[in-house]
Amino acid sequence: MSFGWLALSIALACLVVSCQKESSELLPLAEEGSLALSSDGETLTEEEFWESMEASDQFEAELAAYETQVRSEVSTSGLSVQNGVLVFESIPYYQSIVDLGDDMTEESPDGDPQQIIADGIAEEVIEEYVKTINFDSYGSIHGTASEFQDPFIDAILNEDRIVQIGDWLIKIDYLQETVWTIDANTTDAYESLLNESGNGLVTHGIGDDVLYQLEVGNLAEDRGCGGIGGLNQHSQKYLVNPDILMFSGIIFRRYGIYFRMVTEARFTTPVNNLNNMYFTMQIKGPEAWRRRRPCRRSKHIGTHPAGDKQTITNKNQVIRWVFYSSSRNLNGYHLFVRARGAIFDYQSPGLQWAFTNWRGRNINSPY
Repeated sequence: MSFGWLALSIALACLVVSCQKESSELLPLAEEGSLALSSDGETLTEEEFWESMEASDQFEAELAAYETQVRSEVSTSGLSVQNGVLVFESIPYYQSIVDLGDDMTEESPDGDPQQIIADGIAEEVIEEYVKTINFDSYGSIHGTASEFQDPFIDAILNEDRIVQIGDWLIKIDYLQETVWTIDANTTDAYESLLNESGNGLVTHGIGDDVLYQLEVGNLAEDRGCGGIGGLNQHSQKYLVNPDILMFSGIIFRRYGIYFRMVTEARFTTPVNNLNNMYFTMQIKGPEAWRRRRPCRRSKHIGTHPAGDKQTITNKNQVIRWVFYSSSRNLNGYHLFVRARGAIFDYQSPGLQWAFTNWRGRNINSPY
């Protein structure tokens, strides 16, 4: 990364956290699950703490610069609204947005795993743009009651949960785990989609790579090699009982045309004047790893180093990091996340610290 990017990134570091905070709903809390990895016995010295803060600052600077770069590459010229439906002019145009930043396109120059910083930034541009045009999105109508709980899907679907991508009208029934598609040129196409019945209507699962199934000429092996299910895991622990409670989690949701994995960390406290509090999201080693479909070629692998990612000091902030977003499902990944809280001179002199339990999965990965 150039010195120019780094200088710009420092100025934007705080902006990144706040933008992420506004882009999706809080992950719901859940009971401790069977995949918890104990953090008992770990220690934290002041020297280790300040070293980790340097790593966190560096990541936030890189993320801010990367966000600026990705946002500059997103075009909204291929979007329009027709008869109350948001229309992406083609499947490739839609993929140019949701696949931007994953570094795992078919045109990857070699077969080596690609290191990623973050994903899902391009979608935020579309979310912001949709708010400025004459379009009643599903999210704007249903708000936090939306069953999708995803800012991008909420932004592109209309009240009937329909979007058009290229020549295809697409309806997503998330609760029934079904995606319906029909050629937009079919007689009474919209009515058939609404009624989920009619000539030309095709049914898919939310775990299918729907857009690839729609494209003519795709080989069966290109449509997938075994997708994975959704994930929703969370952990919570007191840093100071009962004053400061920490939360962390990981979630993977599938929508047939869009797949998104995000980690989250935050804390709550009734204390108004909380000083010297540092709350950090951490990724478990040896590294985070993901492999999307089709998975017969190694160039579809993305990696991210373990360690401290982002730090917040305010209870009104939320750390969100999008590890994966794409038009294709994942075949496997290795990702565990937790939160670390550290506070100086609260109720007693010195450093107090605690970790939430690790949450995540190791599925079809080399670890």
